[in-house]
Amino acid sequence: GGCAEEGGANVRIKVVRAEGLRNADVTGKSDGYVIVKVAKKEVGRTGVVRNTLDPTWSEAFIAKGVKPDSSGEVSVQFEVLDKDTFKSSKLGKAEVVLKKEQLADMEGEDATEYMLDIKKGKGVLVVEIAVLAMGAKKNKKSKKSKKTSAAKGGSGWRGGGSSSSSNSSNDRDGGDDDDENDDDERGTSSSSSEEEVVESSSSSSSSAESVSSSSGGDSDW
Repeated sequence: GGCAEEGGANVRIKVVRAEGLRNADVTGKSDGYVIVKVAKKEVGRTGVVRNTLDPTWSEAFIAKGVKPDSSGEVSVQFEVLDKDTFKSSKLGKAEVVLKKEQLADMEGEDATEYMLDIKKGKGVLVVEIAVLAMGAKKNKKSKKSKKTSAAKGGSGWRGGGSSSSSNSSNDRDGGDDDDENDDDERGTSSSSSEEEVVESSSSSSSSAESVSSSSGGDSDW
């Protein structure tokens, strides 16, 4: 969800259908359409479905760079209108308010359906809202970097944890020299540990096995 906060979220808004609209026409039935707004700015409008009080639109719009307002919310507004020859009559309006936390939780998930009461009119409006996944590859890369950092930190069991973590942070910037330094450090660490085993144990093979198994973990040496 962090990506959505920094550059704004891309929100997909689908106007599905309405049921039981107010009839604004003297002859026949309403010719309904919907204007979609995010933070009071128009994102798009559906086509007109003529002569019905239960229109189906199934039209989707994408609002890019959506950010919560100062109160941490995003307002998605729907204005339902009746298309007449010379002007449009208002059939009502509806609204979905999404909190900052909801935007983060909805990112990359399936669309959420809302059945909204139409205010200043009658009937209900059915919509679907989804927050599109952003920076999926970037997220995977950052997780991989963290995993690599943890692995290198584990090899520094002889007290080299701080230098190992600083080198791993440089690795994320793509420094080839740092990789070579890390290899040298690991080689030095392993060779010195083998010398200690030879000096401190009469049975070198069994001690080497115990050191190799413990060096991968978090034992207190």
